[in-house]
Amino acid sequence: MRWTKVRKLVQESFTDSVRDRLSVHVTNADPRGVRAQDRCKQGWISVDGRVVAHIEPHHLRKLTLSLPVGGKHDAGRRVMLIVEPRTGQKVPPGAVVGAFLDFPQACWEYLHSNLNESLRSSDPFVSSLAVLNTKTGLQRLRRMSMWDLHPLTRAMLDFRIEAERNTRSRRLTAHPLTS
Repeated sequence: MRWTKVRKLVQESFTDSVRDRLSVHVTNADPRGVRAQDRCKQGWISVDGRVVAHIEPHHLRKLTLSLPVGGKHDAGRRVMLIVEPRTGQKVPPGAVVGAFLDFPQACWEYLHSNLNESLRSSDPFVSSLAVLNTKTGLQRLRRMSMWDLHPLTRAMLDFRIEAERNTRSRRLTAHPLTS
């Protein structure tokens, strides 16, 4: 299946409150000008036009997170670098070692797993996409907020809960109850 179809299916699975604010991307383009190869895909997730997660699968697989501080997307950002080094590679200072799928693989796994499996996935991309799924209800999201989650999944959970709250308040102010 082509990436454009996978992206369309992933984005269509998102709830209405976040669908227009969030986008997922994959490209073969190598910013260093090296001939692009199919195995060197970069992927990223953007919220309101700002990249929150970027995976670069070159010699040192790295996932760069630029997450909002305190769950407020307009506030400052903190940057985390998570790497999956190969044998003999040194971990850059300040980086955290962790495992994660390439973004296209994570999207494929998300689309082909049931929602419960995706929500409990150890992969941060799969669980983050599942948090944004329209079938994930508010009660489940509130229960998940008590879980120990990957920082990306936590940020997407906070973003989703905030978006749902904003959508609900807009609905109430647009259609106030008359007594």
